[in-house]
Amino acid sequence: MVTSGEQQSTVSNSGQTSTVSSSENLQQETVSIEEPVVEELTVGSDGNELFVDTALNTLDIFHNDKKWTFTYKKLSWAEKYKCVDASQIWNEGEFSFSLSSYYTMSLIAMIMDSPIKPFTETTLARLDSGVVAQLLTIVPPPADPEIPEAAKKALGLVETG
Repeated sequence: MVTSGEQQSTVSNSGQTSTVSSSENLQQETVSIEEPVVEELTVGSDGNELFVDTALNTLDIFHNDKKWTFTYKKLSWAEKYKCVDASQIWNEGEFSFSLSSYYTMSLIAMIMDSPIKPFTETTLARLDSGVVAQLLTIVPPPADPEIPEAAKKALGLVETG
């Protein structure tokens, strides 16, 4: 006997017949769409807030079961693009971009103090790749920076739903 909400089918394989019954419980859900709350942004009045943060930061590198501390500064827009410009190479009538050159120049500009004295292109090239991978986490991408979330919301660039 099949009741409402059940399905019955007969399967035949190698001359043997099986009956399979399944029961589906149908539920109806009510979905409400909530409007996202967009917080009012305050209008900035201190132009100094627009400059790059000059505070020094630290990065702990872990290697050979030891912790190594590097002190670094963030790059300003101009410092970053000096590294980008210097990493472009004129080759056979066109420019190409050297990502390794960009990372090297950026790290040299950013590292203010490290266990390696002096911190130069030569010493950087000799570092273990695991150490360099950890150092690269502080380097901004060479492409334009991402728009902050608050600005995306204010510009209506955040998808809802």
